[in-house]
Amino acid sequence: MDQASYAAWLDIAVTTQLRVANHQGDDSRVLNILRGQVALWTEAADQLEAFDQPAARGWQADLAHSRVMALRAKLQYSVAAGRPLTSYDRQVYQQAAAQHLDTRLQDFQTGTGTAVSVLAAARMVDEQLVSPAQASGSAGGAQDVSVATFQVDRPVAIRAALAEIRRARSSFNVPSSYCHSRSRGRSRRCSAGFKLRSVCRYAVGRSEPGTFSDAA
Repeated sequence: MDQASYAAWLDIAVTTQLRVANHQGDDSRVLNILRGQVALWTEAADQLEAFDQPAARGWQADLAHSRVMALRAKLQYSVAAGRPLTSYDRQVYQQAAAQHLDTRLQDFQTGTGTAVSVLAAARMVDEQLVSPAQASGSAGGAQDVSVATFQVDRPVAIRAALAEIRRARSSFNVPSSYCHSRSRGRSRRCSAGFKLRSVCRYAVGRSEPGTFSDAA
């Protein structure tokens, strides 16, 4: 199982644990769960960085992914602990999410990544942290923000990535995951789908500083 798939399954388990703890009114349990996620992904990022193998398949993307996951956990923990998010917090997250998307796009273009991983990364760019109180429009209390989750409002980056993936695939008679050619012993990136990288730049640039993208 690749790291992105592992993270998706882990997110389901963690979300379930958080809902149970919140339902039981166990705020300390909520904080412990989120603290564990911060530690898990911070350690993963540190280990990958120490591995330092830029040429290894998926290394840069997995490192960027670990950093984004660590930031997500930190933001959720901050909200659960009652600390309001700052504009800087939001900007740092979106920049990290855009960098992660960029690395996934590069892997996709060179045939070492998948369309699924690109779309998952694009979703992270489009997501924003929302508490049940915000979602319902109610005043809310500490028990509401303790289970704040990342949600997509308008999938701008997702739609852009999907459109480019389809365009790239339609340009070749072979699967896009093998879209590369070799000439004179040197590997060349296929040009189709190369514009995908602009998606993450657009996703960050379209928002005003200090705000989550309201795209989705």
